Amino acid sequence: METKLDNGQHPQRVAKTWHLATTPHETALTEFEFAIIRVASAFDRWQSDCLACCGGERFSGADVATLHVIRMHDRGKKGVTYQVTTQGREVTDLYAQYRQELLLAMTKLVSNDQTFEEVGMLLNHMSGMYDQAARVAATHLPA
Repeated sequence: METKLDNGQHPQRVAKTWHLATTPHETALTEFEFAIIRVASAFDRWQSDCLACCGGERFSGADVATLHVIRMHDRGKKGVTYQVTTQGREVTDLYAQYRQELLLAMTKLVSNDQTFEEVGMLLNHMSGMYDQAARVAATHLPA
């Protein structure tokens, strides 16, 4: 149980046991999963809004990520014919500038490079576990 304040500023208990969280480990994992969902949603909004303020169209976060991957190292990608246009280069340069001004300063206040590397490694490891669990679940689909 966790304590929080209700509208009248009185403490109330928040139940943390439910169908996905019946043990302390399940509760911690479930809270971690919901944090991932919130971060993914916020990151998607950030990418879309930042590109829009650069004079670009409003694209989804996945589209913005694709644009940056195509732009990566300023060279065409092997096996595909995608290449960033002059306008795409200008927009991604402006995006990088806004990212430095708006986001990086905030991230430096709450963490250091090593922490981001460690969290990144954890998330990459977790993605492998979810992929493996998905493969196992796919073999147990009802007929």
